[in-house]
Amino acid sequence: LSFSYDGLANVLSNINLEFQQGELVGLAGPSGAGKSTLVELILRLRTPTEGRMAGGNASWQDVEPSNFAERVAFVPQRPVLIEGTVAENIDMYRGLDEDRLSRALTEAHLAEEVAALPDGINTRLGHDDRSLSGGQRQRLTIARALAGDPEIIVLDEPTSALDTISEIAIRKTLSEQSQNRLTILIAHRFSTLSSCTRIVVLEHGEVRADGHPDEVARQSGYFRKMQHGEAEDPALDGVEA
Repeated sequence: LSFSYDGLANVLSNINLEFQQGELVGLAGPSGAGKSTLVELILRLRTPTEGRMAGGNASWQDVEPSNFAERVAFVPQRPVLIEGTVAENIDMYRGLDEDRLSRALTEAHLAEEVAALPDGINTRLGHDDRSLSGGQRQRLTIARALAGDPEIIVLDEPTSALDTISEIAIRKTLSEQSQNRLTILIAHRFSTLSSCTRIVVLEHGEVRADGHPDEVARQSGYFRKMQHGEAEDPALDGVEA
């Protein structure tokens, strides 16, 4: 597929990718390479200018919106909480039972920290609540995504502004929870990509490398720079515990 915002210049060109259940795919590449645009296409926020996307034999755009929302979850770079309890922030009006909410907290490696809150899972949080650290808020949004048991999870720079301990916890969650679903992860940090089973490198809107991390390291100079900490990391303006 290809995609253009203005109908003149392509932001993505000749993208030909096939993803499978159980893969933990890292999307890497310099700023402006097209990673976010590709994710927007996967999330159906945009439609390809040329070509098509499919899930199995079904056209991506033909899947019913409610069905799509149950199957695909998105974790943004900056976690957003609602005014409500921890449980309500995980459930997000889906009517999930308490066992499923508790299991999602365990899967996100957040259960013990939530249990230590004044009212546990029933502790009330605000939109920008400071009773939780940045890492805890991000893991809460991951628990929210996992609670619906989606087939696909897409994460946009989930560890970009977190301390090392929180990043390790999130990497562990992604590694453990990717076995039964497709996980797609945008990251500028090599450490965040270190758990991925497959790396796709985009540069100038094209796929420049695709495969096992060792194979991609041989194919892509950009990925080798990431390994050595030489690639850009524009998200690291401030690290939040």
